[in-house]
Amino acid sequence: MNFRDIKTLFTSLSSGIKRKEKKQQAFSHSKSVIKHKMNLSFGKKLSFYVDDDNISMSSVLNLGFHRKILKAELVAIPTTYSSTDMQAHFISNTIEKFIADNGTPFSIISIVISGKETTFRNFLMPDLRRKELDSAIKFEVKNRTPFPEDNCVYDYSVSGINESKEKKEKVIALYASTKRKVLQQISFFEKISKTADNVNHLQEVTGHLLGDLSTFDSNRTYIVLKVSNQSSEISFFKNKQLQFFHIITHEMNDTEHDERYVANKAVSISG
Repeated sequence: MNFRDIKTLFTSLSSGIKRKEKKQQAFSHSKSVIKHKMNLSFGKKLSFYVDDDNISMSSVLNLGFHRKILKAELVAIPTTYSSTDMQAHFISNTIEKFIADNGTPFSIISIVISGKETTFRNFLMPDLRRKELDSAIKFEVKNRTPFPEDNCVYDYSVSGINESKEKKEKVIALYASTKRKVLQQISFFEKISKTADNVNHLQEVTGHLLGDLSTFDSNRTYIVLKVSNQSSEISFFKNKQLQFFHIITHEMNDTEHDERYVANKAVSISG
């Protein structure tokens, strides 16, 4: 199969980061939040998110440190396509048309994933150097993710620093997925001879986009609901950083199809 190393593809948006310290009221303890820095970039970026029901597609023009949304489109996957092959053919053709209409030969193609075959963990690690931290995280993945080692791909970012007189720790944001999920998404592009440049987790992307809201307040907690026919996702963010997310699987003719039920569930989980 002709694609880049999956571990390399499953990258976060945190390349190029700078630290922004926020002092807490504790006498000898401080917390530093790692602020993601937008990289200088130019040209078009096409993003694609495929779930059980829809194909979400967007075209964004990068102008240095600014970006402009050119087009966003949501296409429903026909329920009449009962077989997996028919659905995959429809998805690939839809993606191909969007790329032809909105892309250029130099456009960056980004895949976004989420759902029950992905997971997120937030935890503390000692203040290790990058190579040592990589090794330690690899060990933690085995204990903190539900996927078998041979069917798991992951990436992480350092989202903050906790420091006291006794010790200094790094706050780790770990994103993982089954290898099957990533390969499935890549296959939609391989069928049309296209190569994805990166794979990102939906909740991490959402966290970055929250900062673009005109009413965004870094001191507030944000709850984001994604409701679909087969499942719904409830995500909790603090200062654009995902704290945790919960997936609700729907049963046929169940009240969980009602968006109000999912909203009430979010409130009950948040306490």
